[in-house]
Amino acid sequence: MINLLPPEVKEQRRYSQYNRLLSFAIIGIVVLGLITAVAFYASWLILSKEEARLTADITEESEKTQAYGQIENQAKALADRLATIEKIQANRTRYPALLQALAEATPPDAYVTSFAVDTAGKTMTLTAYATSDQAAASFKNALEASDRFSSAAIQVLEPATDPYSDKPTNRVTFVVGLEAGALK
Repeated sequence: MINLLPPEVKEQRRYSQYNRLLSFAIIGIVVLGLITAVAFYASWLILSKEEARLTADITEESEKTQAYGQIENQAKALADRLATIEKIQANRTRYPALLQALAEATPPDAYVTSFAVDTAGKTMTLTAYATSDQAAASFKNALEASDRFSSAAIQVLEPATDPYSDKPTNRVTFVVGLEAGALK
């Protein structure tokens, strides 16, 4: 193609082609910038929603974990209580059989005011009031004759006043050995 245009027009035409090319480039860059901005905005929206969902999931799981932790603590406390109850139950002194044997061994002219079993469950200290020395000896012999008691010894025998009737009497303290099954 032969270009017969005057040089000014030729140059104008060349610049117009540059302007058109530059306009297309600017429009392309602006469109590309807008597409990039829209893509970043869409990504930001998607990531924000995902972050909110994950935060909610984490909160929910944290609450579940906390609830499980509380349940675990309650279970441990319950297990500790059960172990304590079992320990107490195993070491617990069983008094009904002991009291029955003591009631059977107590003569009519004596009565028991207190007794204490040692922690090992092997001996018992017994305080009683007896109307006479013979009643105290009778009580000692009855304790020794019982299947629940292995021995009985008078530790203290002293004159006293009956706290209920204000009559003269004897206060007796016995140390009584217990048989192996006396507390069961």
